[in-house]
Amino acid sequence: MADVLLNNVWKRFDDGTVAVKDVSFELKDGSFLVIVGPSGCGKTTTLRMIAGLEMITEGTISIGGCVVNSVHPKDRDIAMVFQNYALYPHMTVRGNLEFALKMRKTPKEERKRRVAEATRMLKLNGLLDRKPKQLSGGQRQRVALGRAIVREPRVFLFDEPLSNLDAKLRTQTRAELQRLHHELKATSIYVTHDQVEAMTMADMIVVMNEGEVQQIAPPMELYERPANRFVAGFIGTVGMNFFEGLVLKENGTHRFVEQGTGVALTLPLGENFSDRMGTARLIGIRPEHFVISDQSDQCSFPVTVKVVETLGSQTLIHFPSGNGLSIASIYPDHQPLCGETIWLRVLPERVHFFETDGLRIETTTAIV
Repeated sequence: MADVLLNNVWKRFDDGTVAVKDVSFELKDGSFLVIVGPSGCGKTTTLRMIAGLEMITEGTISIGGCVVNSVHPKDRDIAMVFQNYALYPHMTVRGNLEFALKMRKTPKEERKRRVAEATRMLKLNGLLDRKPKQLSGGQRQRVALGRAIVREPRVFLFDEPLSNLDAKLRTQTRAELQRLHHELKATSIYVTHDQVEAMTMADMIVVMNEGEVQQIAPPMELYERPANRFVAGFIGTVGMNFFEGLVLKENGTHRFVEQGTGVALTLPLGENFSDRMGTARLIGIRPEHFVISDQSDQCSFPVTVKVVETLGSQTLIHFPSGNGLSIASIYPDHQPLCGETIWLRVLPERVHFFETDGLRIETTTAIV
């Protein structure tokens, strides 16, 4: 396996479009790094540059300490798993697994050993003589993974490999990928738009938007200390709520008074807030950081329920705020009705404060 280093990498296309802007990050040997972001953010282009399928405009890419800018893809000793599987339809599963090894003139006994090992890891026994059209989507994905594994490359690259699978199969295959990573101890770079995949699989996450890196951090640091509004809103099973307004202090306690075109809210925040928070014009609260309260609680505030989503393990309550509908996630044992008024409380230590330019204000009350 090998380290991977990107240093000030740019990609400009002939029409002047800048797809990747000054991207730098380092992946240690044996680590699992996920590049995540919305469609068009430059994540796949970055992966293709690492693979050698796209030429870089500026910067350097190193694999195992060697700059590979001008190295042909087949000589970079990487294996890539694509979104559409890219299996040879006229070949059996065994033929697909062996193809790259035959092209490299790997001895027959070594090919047999590697195919047997991949078959064991991916539970492909009984499928080796079938062709891709005879396989389910999940089986095809496992064959694509097996074709990469048999090569025993220095680096694995994954380009949204689970996006064509249904929700249950994605969860199962995601767990399989994690198991394989721990078993192989493989250096891996995984591209996805699904932040759940990123949070559950990565040692380190690179968040990209509009071709630029927004933040590089372990999963829980992204969740608890996002660098800016974009990261805060992108990371999280249900997106973060944002409220625009002012922090006011009265009688030793703080409250946030929302200013918007809709139903403005006053959010009690309690005590022990730094003076710097008074400069915030935007706060963010994750749905899971509201709790059900009652009118007797001085730190509670009333909301009118507009939508109720029952998910079993949690209930999502949509309520009006200055910029539309905000969401609170509550325990399922409380099931309010649409149109009902309920009282919520904010967990003040979980509130995120942002500057007007979207950068997060570091606070002493934040979870660290």
